[in-house]
Amino acid sequence: MTRTLLLADPSPVIQGLVERGLPSHEFELLCARSGDDALALARSRRPDLILAEVTLAGLDGYQLCEAIKESPELHGVPVLLLSGAFGHYDPQRALESRADGHLQKPFESETLIDRVTEVLPAVSTEKPLESARPEDLLEPTLQGELIEDELILGDELDFEESTDLLEILPLPKDEQLPAD
Repeated sequence: MTRTLLLADPSPVIQGLVERGLPSHEFELLCARSGDDALALARSRRPDLILAEVTLAGLDGYQLCEAIKESPELHGVPVLLLSGAFGHYDPQRALESRADGHLQKPFESETLIDRVTEVLPAVSTEKPLESARPEDLLEPTLQGELIEDELILGDELDFEESTDLLEILPLPKDEQLPAD
């Protein structure tokens, strides 16, 4: 069964990395660049899960989470908050907004998939989602180690201006670019 995930993050790089990090046969990814756009998209498509950057324009990630939790048509949709390693994450606001967890960028694609599948089973069985684990909200830590040849997701990627993202992002074997 394909699950719908809404990513609310203004960075096209993060959107592309999340898209490549999730198995396309299991997830349909919807993207929004602001909190207001994310809320409108959530109301029209009712995703299975929302990932929201805490520093979104318009409604920030916390406000978006509160709006999702207060919306009758979006009842039960879990929200994971995202923040950069050096960005401001407020655990108290996360608790107050009733977020279902937190992921600190950069994170490995495996960590993303683990957290997404950890939250989604409650949705698939039609059970009400239990409260977020306090340790997911109160003690953000860098998730995992950087591993060579592993897809790393992050908002602070150090590219030279001439770097072509297609050279950096892994492509499926059937979509490899021809050698120059």
